[in-house]
Amino acid sequence: MRETIYLNRHYYYSLREGEDRPVKKYNLTVTIWEEEGVYVSRCVELDVASCGDTPKEALENIREAIDLYLKNAEEYGMLNDIEPSLTAHDKFTSLIEVQA
Repeated sequence: MRETIYLNRHYYYSLREGEDRPVKKYNLTVTIWEEEGVYVSRCVELDVASCGDTPKEALENIREAIDLYLKNAEEYGMLNDIEPSLTAHDKFTSLIEVQA
């Protein structure tokens, strides 16, 4: 499949052969952890979660969940509302310790 890439500061557009409009691609943050024998995956920017039996499967499943979320957001006109969190130039993650 042939693909043309258009670069942008926050994401890039991809126009695949046979498509009439560019597809936006984003760099998102995904966290994966083990919980009771299952690996949980969560996208920080979208607050979307999934799981799998292995970290690899959890990553594959969150990718599918994110794809479905973004398609639905676009279909219902919500993509502009969430785009700032998707295109933020500076993203910071940190691990902190708290006492409970």
